[in-house]
Amino acid sequence: MMKCAWPRWDSAQRSCLFPTNRISALDRASSGEETVRTSQGCHVNAFLISGMLLLAPTADTPTDRAISDLRAVGKEGAGHDKAQAAAAVLVKQGPNALEPILRSFNNATPMARNWFRMTIDAIVTADSNADRKAIVEPCKAAVRDTKLDPSARAFAYDYLVINDQAFAKSLLPDFINDPSVDLRRLAIADRLAASPTTDQLKALFDATRDKDQAEQIAKLLKEN
Repeated sequence: MMKCAWPRWDSAQRSCLFPTNRISALDRASSGEETVRTSQGCHVNAFLISGMLLLAPTADTPTDRAISDLRAVGKEGAGHDKAQAAAAVLVKQGPNALEPILRSFNNATPMARNWFRMTIDAIVTADSNADRKAIVEPCKAAVRDTKLDPSARAFAYDYLVINDQAFAKSLLPDFINDPSVDLRRLAIADRLAASPTTDQLKALFDATRDKDQAEQIAKLLKEN
């Protein structure tokens, strides 16, 4: 079983969010139809309704509540204690919490996103024998989902570069016109390193959103 790595955060950030040195030590119908007017029919109907209620998804799970507490953290320590406890709950869940956390970047405040990043980092580093596949797969799914917040996708991609470099590089051609400016920049830089043709340079010039890349491409076009 391979060990997983994650982009490092400095000690000041970690100590701010998780005062302990080891985060892994923290503990983690009604029916609209009429019933049949027989006792047997009523029992069957009640059984079916009960079964549907049991199978229905829970709207407020511990994961939902923990993520909600992280989203609610505010400035000057507002909600810090609840967020710290919520992070411990998510870390205890291990890799199963990665996908819902990554999906929660959407419409989150910058401070909440920082908590999400730190919690994901803690999940990966809490167990030195973490299952590589269990952690890589949610990140692959996040990177591929263009509906996710761009910062969540870029964060997940950084992890893939460290732990599955071949797969990460294979995605770059698809990022030329990606909604994430960070991923788009990486894709354009990769294409520029491959001696692109004039037509390819023109396409890259149209795709780039960064001034320095635009200037680099313009210079290459003049030279061709």
